[in-house]
Amino acid sequence: MTHSPDSNPTLSAAEAAELIRSLLHKEGTWVDWGKKCQQLQKSGYGAEEIFEQSGFQKVQQNLVIVASQVYESLVKQGIDETVLAYFRGPKSDVLYELRISTISNGRSPQWRPSKKLGRR
Repeated sequence: MTHSPDSNPTLSAAEAAELIRSLLHKEGTWVDWGKKCQQLQKSGYGAEEIFEQSGFQKVQQNLVIVASQVYESLVKQGIDETVLAYFRGPKSDVLYELRISTISNGRSPQWRPSKKLGRR
């Protein structure tokens, strides 16, 4: 899909350019990247266009978008900060896989952090 300037009046061209610039420089965490990619896509930017401007491949965009959604669901559930900090590391692939657990049983995954998480 090609970007249409009128796709979402809440995201100006300057705001979109800032999101692209931030992605290009990989500012923030993968959670931030997922939110930015999703915001751009919802504003009418196609995955290919985001890739061309930021270097984030389509597959990577999908992974960080879905993983950031799973991460946000954990935050909303009040998951312990130790667990959240663990997943803020390079764990987007792990959270991406958890989407299957959520979809298959219709409920959000329940977390019980093991003692091993605190040792890393």
